[in-house]
Amino acid sequence: MKLFKDWSHIVLKSTVFLVIPIALFMHFYYGIRFLEADALQWIVYLLYILLIYRWTIDIYRKIQKKVEVQSFSGLEQLITKYKWKVIERRVHRLIVRPRFDFPFNKLFNGKVEVIYANQQVTMIGQKYYVDILKKNLQGKNSFANGKIVTGLKIAFVLFILAAPVLQGRNLVWEWKVYQHNAAAESMSTVSGLDHNGLGNTVENTNNYGYAVENEDHVFYVEDSLNLVRTNQLFEQKTYLSEQTQGIGIDELNIVGEWLYYTRGEELIRSRFDGSEREIIYNLSYSSDIHIYENWIYFINFNEDSALYKMDLNGGQLQKMMDGEIQDLALYGEFLYVSHQNEAGQSVVERMTLDGQYTDAVLEASARALVKREDEYYYVGENDRLYRNQLNSGTHPELIIDERVAYYTIHENQLYYSPYQAEMGHEGKGIYQTDLSGTEPARKLSDDTVEGLFKIKGALLYNAVNEGDS
Repeated sequence: MKLFKDWSHIVLKSTVFLVIPIALFMHFYYGIRFLEADALQWIVYLLYILLIYRWTIDIYRKIQKKVEVQSFSGLEQLITKYKWKVIERRVHRLIVRPRFDFPFNKLFNGKVEVIYANQQVTMIGQKYYVDILKKNLQGKNSFANGKIVTGLKIAFVLFILAAPVLQGRNLVWEWKVYQHNAAAESMSTVSGLDHNGLGNTVENTNNYGYAVENEDHVFYVEDSLNLVRTNQLFEQKTYLSEQTQGIGIDELNIVGEWLYYTRGEELIRSRFDGSEREIIYNLSYSSDIHIYENWIYFINFNEDSALYKMDLNGGQLQKMMDGEIQDLALYGEFLYVSHQNEAGQSVVERMTLDGQYTDAVLEASARALVKREDEYYYVGENDRLYRNQLNSGTHPELIIDERVAYYTIHENQLYYSPYQAEMGHEGKGIYQTDLSGTEPARKLSDDTVEGLFKIKGALLYNAVNEGDS
């Protein structure tokens, strides 16, 4: 009965002062919802909690040990030499408290009763402290008396307690996000970010965003490396960034008086003349970057291609959807997200821009999705191009029965480039047909192609010849 009472006190204190506070911290700070965990997750949680109880009971249960000493005289001086505090003295009896092992010495009311009789000292107290005191009475210093061990123990217990609720979470990544958002808040506000609508068309973004325009300028990527600005007549060519080798540029967007683009892991913005260039995000590679009004939506490769958003300064970075997102499009007030649902089924879900509401609009694997009036165009199974009616529940209609690398729609005409080979991302040639694909395809070019882009009345593409673009 006495043993059960001792163990139950340890379990109760471990629960109240360790498990519950850390669980509450993880819930409010990280948003962990324990009540939504499935049965397997709860089994893991319980196994970790039982391990914690087993560990605390093992080292803080009450035991009794004896050690031989010459006399009681000088015993107190020897004990206090090793970070013990005498809290009660009687004839041939001391009660000492450890001055190490904070905060567990307070939590478990750590103390040892020392009784001398017949050249023996009997020690009664928690096992951990009794074992250390026994070594000290034999003139041995214990490594556990040091501050380093106390710190390591605290860190170990925190790790053990946090491990079940952090299962599947990337703490290094989340720390980077926290630092990134803190740095973004300290950035000075820039002028000229007034913005309505999209930063680029969905079709251009589907094709790496290699070109974008406003009323006065056209910006495009040349040779995958150089950033070029011209007027609407493709005159007055100016290089905003020029290099012969290095990391390529893509994902161009225009926001007010600023140009946004990526180079490797960096999302950069600059004035239209290339001045005031600054990196607003560099935590990971990103793709399918859509800028709408005051927010940037993108697929984050670091987090298993999860869906993220952030503001125009790179701040307020936050996850919107887990999972391996295959494609992202933005039309009106909705994001169209292609991914696998919890049942493992490939779907396209329509999501509000705040991430609060989703519904499935297509039950298919979709890449490069384009919404045109009441129809969806997308590259689906086996890289074929399909069309489906909005909310019709009908089977998708096969439009192009060959592997499509790139496509875009312009003035009721479909332009596409088939894959050049089984491997690689280049297309071979450019073809034109009607939106249903029933007209014979007309070949417009025999170039090796990397992306198709619409700029006003022109169709642009990157031509890749003999390995050089």
